[in-house]
Amino acid sequence: MDENENKKSQPSDAPDEVDSLDKELEDLRDLFQKQLDEETAKMLSEENAGEETGEKEEAEASGDSDAAENEEYTDENGLLIQPLDEIEASSEEESEPDGKQAEVRICECCGENPCDTSFGEDYPYCSECRALMKANPINPCGILAFVIMVAVCVASMFVAAPLVDDYDTLLSAQTAYSEKKLTDAVTYYQTYLTSKTEDDIVSMTAVRNTINAMTVLGYYGDADSLIETYISESKMKLPKYKKYADIREEYTLLSGTSDVINKTIPEVLEGGEFDYDIAVKKVDKLIKENKTSQKYSEAFLEYAKFIVMLAHKDDNAAQIAQLKKIEEVDGGKHPWIYITYIISAAAKEGDIETATEYFNKALEFNTQEIALYVSYADAYRFCEKPDADKMLEIAQQAASVYPQNAYPTFYRTYALAYLLKGDTEKAMTNMENYMQNCQTSLADMNRYALCALCTKDEETYSNVESMLKAQGYSIGKTVQQYKKGKLTLKQVLTDNGGDI
Repeated sequence: MDENENKKSQPSDAPDEVDSLDKELEDLRDLFQKQLDEETAKMLSEENAGEETGEKEEAEASGDSDAAENEEYTDENGLLIQPLDEIEASSEEESEPDGKQAEVRICECCGENPCDTSFGEDYPYCSECRALMKANPINPCGILAFVIMVAVCVASMFVAAPLVDDYDTLLSAQTAYSEKKLTDAVTYYQTYLTSKTEDDIVSMTAVRNTINAMTVLGYYGDADSLIETYISESKMKLPKYKKYADIREEYTLLSGTSDVINKTIPEVLEGGEFDYDIAVKKVDKLIKENKTSQKYSEAFLEYAKFIVMLAHKDDNAAQIAQLKKIEEVDGGKHPWIYITYIISAAAKEGDIETATEYFNKALEFNTQEIALYVSYADAYRFCEKPDADKMLEIAQQAASVYPQNAYPTFYRTYALAYLLKGDTEKAMTNMENYMQNCQTSLADMNRYALCALCTKDEETYSNVESMLKAQGYSIGKTVQQYKKGKLTLKQVLTDNGGDI
């Protein structure tokens, strides 16, 4: 007001309109001041009324007698007006990490109510579930039933464990059987059967499949033993089991034929020297007599004649002709006595067509005869244009069906193929694997010596030479000629049927 009075008392040259405007501004200021005083008085009265209503909700929940006061203001329309400092504090509290806020745990029993923490912070149940538990304690009969159930479960584990093993073995056997991996199939089936006692229940499917696989592989003696053990004479009179009676008769016939062959040409079978013409005449006489008596297997007698030709080292073409005669007489009943020999003889002739034909026939009844793969691979070594890559492909095929109880003879095929390719280091590695894992022959020792020469491994060559000398042998002529430079490596591997 003094300031205004001073302004009025100051001399001024302004016109009257200015004085009138100043007066209006002073009136407005007085009006605004009056309204401000009224609103302030009104808010103070509402604040006093809020304090008289009592403690706030948060103070009531915590039981704190000195509850914090919340200054709340409302406008003339009843809307809450909150001071800025409280809004900032509230925002800070809401932004705190979850780990700093109190976590409400839910009852593990009902999954609905909060846990009753009066029994401890980690107590897992609510007060209602606790009351129910106290009202319904565990019945002793329930405890007994639980103990019995656990005991039964434990006992069943011991009972079921052998059954699980049986199931795994039979599954492996059936898988191998369906894939024509008969060597593995017989191994698995025999594992299962030998684990059984007289009182055990045995799968007859396993028995029948084992017998069938054994006859295809030529294990007639083992098949006969299984039939005697598991199939009674009365059962074999039934149509369903007649084939097993026929197998036993076939085994008797083959056994008798084998015995008479052993008596007729013992000198041939023992590997000694013999008169070729006399041996052939003996077998021919036996075949002629059998046409009348039918006491022996005609196919096996013809097979005996082939053995004489093989021991005499007849040319491969003559051997193939005799083997095809055996096939014709046999009618495909016993392919195991001739099919591998046909592939081998055809391979030495470089006859890819015949070797392939009989290789595919062999795979129709058993894919795990590793000798088939070895002989078939040789066909690509002795043919007009040797193909080392094809040899490696066949060896890999053999490796993929490698039977559990066989020798990995395909290592030798790998070695010869790599020699043909000129990769002498790989050839030596595979030949060493073969020598360490297989039953070796004199020819294998010479192949090992050849690999040693190719890799310039004089120590290994000397060791092989000493081992052969200790047994009354020496390094083969072909290998010695290669060492002297009289033959090339290709000539050693492909000429004269690759007879190293």
